[in-house]
Amino acid sequence: MKDVQNQHDPRRIEIQKVGVKNVKYPIVVLDKNNQTQTTVATINMYADLPHNFKGTHMSRFIDVVNEYYVDISMHNFLEMLGKVRAFLDARRAYAEVIFPYFIEKQAPVSRERSMMEYICEYMGEVSDQYEHFYVGIQVPIATVCPCSQEISDIGAHNQRGIVRLKLMFEKFFWIEDVISIVEQSGSSERMRSTSPSRPSNALASSKTWCGRLPRSSRKPGTSAGSAWRRRTSKASTITAPMPTWNGVR
Repeated sequence: MKDVQNQHDPRRIEIQKVGVKNVKYPIVVLDKNNQTQTTVATINMYADLPHNFKGTHMSRFIDVVNEYYVDISMHNFLEMLGKVRAFLDARRAYAEVIFPYFIEKQAPVSRERSMMEYICEYMGEVSDQYEHFYVGIQVPIATVCPCSQEISDIGAHNQRGIVRLKLMFEKFFWIEDVISIVEQSGSSERMRSTSPSRPSNALASSKTWCGRLPRSSRKPGTSAGSAWRRRTSKASTITAPMPTWNGVR
């Protein structure tokens, strides 16, 4: 059978990117606490098409993924792209591997343990002149609303957000370490779905608590709003651990 893709193309038209997209494939990545973690990735992989070829072999991309899926790590990602270039006789190769990464977290109140999902991405490009590799991470956080904090003695509410990072790889680092830095930079390490009861002083920590002031703690004749929203010259907050993002308390 003739290999049509490898036949000479006299039109001399080069295509920048040809390949496969949105391929679901199981992969194994490094895990700081458990050595490895198995997850399911969405893979986009491309290469340029030289002007002298009619087409490319799509199956070659999957052949390379199948060879490396048991250890798609920072160490060998660029090596994988180099193999794509060699198989297809291409000058450049690109890949995006997007996957959910799970870290076990402990709820601060009940001490129950559950899994937290973080969306991660490996992105790379290889040619004769350069090699680029980036790691993307999405980290959900909570931040104290500055307006609410300004008018509150206690109970300033939090806002949910997602921090998106894109790091250029130079030397190896753990995904868990980057996530920890981002979470510690927020108002609370963990997101919450329900407010805890008012914490005691023994529970106080550096994490912002956003529960309402209990009725028994209000002064006679004051409403809930005036009890926990009244303006003072110096705003303060009660701090305590918060429940996890997935609702486990």
